[in-house]
Amino acid sequence: MMTDIQLQTLVAAIRASTDPVVIAARTARNDAKLAEIYNAASSKIVWKTRVSNDDIGDAMNGTEVAGLSSLNMQRAQLLANYSSGWQNPTRADRRAAFDQIFSGAGGAITRAALAALWRRPASLVESLFTTGTGTDASPATLGWEGPVQVSEISRALNEL
Repeated sequence: MMTDIQLQTLVAAIRASTDPVVIAARTARNDAKLAEIYNAASSKIVWKTRVSNDDIGDAMNGTEVAGLSSLNMQRAQLLANYSSGWQNPTRADRRAAFDQIFSGAGGAITRAALAALWRRPASLVESLFTTGTGTDASPATLGWEGPVQVSEISRALNEL
């Protein structure tokens, strides 16, 4: 659920929008359509907050895993064992750890696959609450995450 301050930011964005589709939905008070619009992907790229160890394993190149040193294999296992099944790519130290595990020419495929896995497009509503550039080269960090509910759109437009 969004806080009142977040809802104020959202309603300000809805009211200030010059997008004809938003204007039409706002004018008709089609809150479901507004939720659909604001839950669609934006052009802003963000760090994911959770990536499963299973997805990370699938991103690893088998030949590169086979070439890992014993020490790097232990590092990867330690990260997996103490993470409750998830990694948080918003943490620069966590991304750096995987880059170090797969450092050098023998890890280039896995590093590129993980770099892609760590990112995603923010939804339009999420993009209102990001910090940072928001490009593929420099993803933003989410300040709020998730879909906006129709009830939140209604509350924002009716009460704020």
